Amino acid sequence: MTMQSLDARVVEQAIEWLGNGRTIWLCTVLSTFGSSPREPGSLMVATSDGHHVGSLSGGCVEEDFLERVAAGEYELPAVIVRYGSPGSNSPESPRIRLPCGGILDVLVERMVATAKTRDHLERIQQALSGQNEIARHIRLTDAMWWLSDAEPTGPRVLQNETEETVTVRIGPVAKLILAGYSTVSEACAQFALSLGYEVVLCDPREEVTNGMSLPPGVEFVPQLPSLYIASPGACTPSTAIVAATHDPRIDDLAMMAAVKTSASYIGVMALFVLPRPDPNDFVGLVACQRKTLSGSTCPSDSTSAVKPLLKLHWPSLRTWCVSGEGVHVSSCERPDSQLG
Repeated sequence: MTMQSLDARVVEQAIEWLGNGRTIWLCTVLSTFGSSPREPGSLMVATSDGHHVGSLSGGCVEEDFLERVAAGEYELPAVIVRYGSPGSNSPESPRIRLPCGGILDVLVERMVATAKTRDHLERIQQALSGQNEIARHIRLTDAMWWLSDAEPTGPRVLQNETEETVTVRIGPVAKLILAGYSTVSEACAQFALSLGYEVVLCDPREEVTNGMSLPPGVEFVPQLPSLYIASPGACTPSTAIVAATHDPRIDDLAMMAAVKTSASYIGVMALFVLPRPDPNDFVGLVACQRKTLSGSTCPSDSTSAVKPLLKLHWPSLRTWCVSGEGVHVSSCERPDSQLG
């Protein structure tokens, strides 16, 4: 079973509870100040009897919130709650200090079980599993909400204090495709799972995958990664593709397939070892991002992206170094003791 992102499971559970006629409280992280384990836009849903799915922080916020809901608080259709600010005099703002010292603003919406509410969340669910982002608008004065197409770029959460509205970007579930199994792939999978990513690992090599140990929640596909990456629906703009095997049968073909997709991040780990010590030796993590911080765009055409690979291919090393417009290379010098 494919692991869903945490937010996708929140929406799924909310729809189920509404279908059973239950009132729910949908919580959205609006902003964070200082250290916070959950980014703006993260979701949690709860019922008055203490059941909940999702999270807002490390646990102390959830416990306080559930106690207050059970006590009959948060009966307004929509309210913004600030956690971690003990100096606030607002009755809706709990006076608890977050262990990390941060401050958390949370939108709390009380939703009753109606056909309109369930339809609204089902459309959000479709956006999480689809290809395009949408924008969810909430007006705080009367708790009205509606959906629209999202702007091409912008923050995940936008608060308009003048109009007293909140806009949340909702898009496809964040997904990580790991091309091939290795200890690096395993570490990447654990990290991605902790961030709520859906993780898929593809590797047809039985001699490598027999006896492998994957974290719970990782979907294993015994298929050539390039074939999976090229399959319909496998990649969206919220997909990252990483190859870390040093096997050209896996990494090279995966990268050639990846540049033809809409994936927003493409990375391959490369290890260069010269036959004799050389100060120019380095370990490089080669990453291709379609939208980099500088605003440059990685070429989507496979031919233009693969040409640099061929141009910088060192036959004696049996490896390729990626370069070219839109490709970012970060490297570090290797200690002399590690030189081959």
